[in-house]
Amino acid sequence: MHPLFDRLIQLVGVVLILISLIDIYLIVLYPRSGKGWLSTAISKGTWRLFQRIARLGAAIQRSERFGAAILSFCGPTLLILVVSAWTVLLIVGFACVYWTELGMEIQASEGLTPISFSTALYYSGYVFTTLGVGDLVPRSDWVRIVTVIEAGLGFAIFTLTITYLMAIYSALSQRNILALMLHHRTMGKADAAELVARMGAAGDFNDARDDVAKIAESLLTLLESHHAYPVVHYFRFENDLYSLARIVWLAMDTVTLINTALHPDRYRAFIRSTVVAGLANGGQHLLMELSYTFLPQRSFKMAGEDDFILRQRYLQAIERLRQEDIETVPDVEAGVQEYIKMRRRWEPYVMAIAHYMGYRWNQVAPSESKIVRETGWTIAPPLI
Repeated sequence: MHPLFDRLIQLVGVVLILISLIDIYLIVLYPRSGKGWLSTAISKGTWRLFQRIARLGAAIQRSERFGAAILSFCGPTLLILVVSAWTVLLIVGFACVYWTELGMEIQASEGLTPISFSTALYYSGYVFTTLGVGDLVPRSDWVRIVTVIEAGLGFAIFTLTITYLMAIYSALSQRNILALMLHHRTMGKADAAELVARMGAAGDFNDARDDVAKIAESLLTLLESHHAYPVVHYFRFENDLYSLARIVWLAMDTVTLINTALHPDRYRAFIRSTVVAGLANGGQHLLMELSYTFLPQRSFKMAGEDDFILRQRYLQAIERLRQEDIETVPDVEAGVQEYIKMRRRWEPYVMAIAHYMGYRWNQVAPSESKIVRETGWTIAPPLI
């Protein structure tokens, strides 16, 4: 081959190696949402592909559950694709560097040296995966150095990949624990009014601060896990209770009811406490971070729940709180207006996340869907 062509091939190889190493650095060693060029593109592209397959599957089988089952495989598939992309780019990149040196700087231990690209690929893959050189031997110092570098990278990336996978599944476990905690504390109803009522049973919120602090802390952990490991966002489980949208909706509706439904004088210390403020601000921070990092901008144009539904939801919450002898706001109508106002600040983001992840709103907020059924109000179509 022409020397200029040889150098060009090697340059292409170096570029491929750098793309892989930079992405690994940004995703594993310096984890910040949206910074990994390659991984982000793979994640978003794969999710869009799974969405299309899920819609097609749901239409063919006439079953939304079938579509949800398809989406549940996206997260694990993404991990395989991302790790495979890193590995393939490195092996192919080093193969490009070695290719032009076959027969000269790299020779077979016996007989003639094949000079095909497949031979370079074999040599590169062997070095990367086994830390050895096989039946091809480097003859010059610089090729030996490059071979050692590739072998070291292969070992390092194997170790980093294991660590990365463990961190991701640890983050998923923490998210699922939070989902289960909220599910069981609401008696499986996924209703923030039920949660607040049980926090202040018999009108006593003295022990509620620990509960609110635990939820707020878990939300911040959730935020950081999605911030550090963006691929976690694409793990969508079939069971609705593990839905990220439901987790955030329950947390935000809980703090909204605390601020708008409880008597402002009797429970002032609790309402104005740092734990309640932490839950409100932490939840809003999580929503903003996820929305602007993962969602298409058009998602923010979604309308929130109808005022009539929110009014009925608030009135039912007031009734549930009074059943536990919790003193509520003296002016219910003013409370309704404040509740709707606060909901409008965060609800569109939760709806956008639910829509993007392929959930109906009745899967996220079943307590509000019950109002829809009772009143005959129109409910949103399937989101998958």
